[in-house]
Amino acid sequence: LTVILKIGNIMNGGQSRGAAYGFKIDLLPKIEDIRSSVPGFTMMTFLVEYFDNKKKDLLEFTKELDMVQPASKADFKFVQTDYKQLMMTVDALKSHLPQANKDIADNDNYYNTFSDFEKQNGQKISEINDKIKKVDDLFKKTCESFGEDVDKLTCQEFLQTFNKFFVDYEVELNHYKEKK
Repeated sequence: LTVILKIGNIMNGGQSRGAAYGFKIDLLPKIEDIRSSVPGFTMMTFLVEYFDNKKKDLLEFTKELDMVQPASKADFKFVQTDYKQLMMTVDALKSHLPQANKDIADNDNYYNTFSDFEKQNGQKISEINDKIKKVDDLFKKTCESFGEDVDKLTCQEFLQTFNKFFVDYEVELNHYKEKK
């Protein structure tokens, strides 16, 4: 991202947009479309060639971030909502435990079954809540560090933006390798 910022500052040098301290992430998927005066040469082409010539360790950077693609397909708001519904169901089931304890004499096995379920899975359910909170906090901090408004951008949109950039980069990298 630092290289992209530097390239942008060079391209915009001498203009009001030069010497920028950052850029919005919605620029990333547009890099493939930023053309130079050389036919077929884009900012993405330059980025791949720059990495190959000056920063070989960054040439295959997308391999380190291969988890972004599957994560970009997940709807975090849906996960949060689904978890809340699960917790409401578990709480509703717990509310029946006092009566179920009384019904044990009638061979109603609800109390024992739910108690066993809660012993086996209660910790796992709590861990899911902790992980959801951690992801939400990390997403908010990441948005803030990129200068993005967390209220206007979903986690899925954020990841899809990076995924599109990574896919475009991989396509350009493959073209570059074929030409070499």
